[in-house]
Amino acid sequence: MKDMNSTGSITGTEPVVDIFADGDVILVVGPQAVQLRVHSLFLQSVSKVFQVMFGQRWSEGRDLSKDHPKSVVLEEDNAEAMQTICCVIHHRSNMLPTEIPPEKVLEIGIVSGKYDLASALKYVIAQWLHPSGTHSILDSGYLAASAFLFDDAGRFQQLTLTLILDYATTYRTLLENKRVRDFLPWQAVCEQQNDWLCRYRGRD
Repeated sequence: MKDMNSTGSITGTEPVVDIFADGDVILVVGPQAVQLRVHSLFLQSVSKVFQVMFGQRWSEGRDLSKDHPKSVVLEEDNAEAMQTICCVIHHRSNMLPTEIPPEKVLEIGIVSGKYDLASALKYVIAQWLHPSGTHSILDSGYLAASAFLFDDAGRFQQLTLTLILDYATTYRTLLENKRVRDFLPWQAVCEQQNDWLCRYRGRD
């Protein structure tokens, strides 16, 4: 099994997704080995992690060429999330969905945190964290965890307050979901709940 930084000639079962047609790198992402053709300069310009990965000290950064793009395996990452992120980075808005479900926003947040991409995604994050329609407590949990990963303190506070005030149920649904359980900072949620209760009681 190849790790995050493995390289080589890899043939996936799916055709290559040309996010950047003249790209010098093919990211092979997730267990499904989804192949995304991108350009290393775009990745390096927005992420210190990618700066290191595609620098001259590592094999991934040597002999890069659009004629012979190098495959880089990111087996542990979510392929759909990485594809969305790469479309944003490469300004391929035509390849982006009009709206992203809260669960998938969290997957993007996880990948973004791993590769230090929050700044590069700043403007689309604002849209992703304010989806239209009504949402379940689990959806709000996904969004709150996403806001935390994207370092959007204001939206995180709004969403945790929504969890506290808008749902007449326990947090069991959230705790049973591994993604929310792992990435939602429960101490911060509890502190905000206690703060709200103190202010509410102070009005009496």
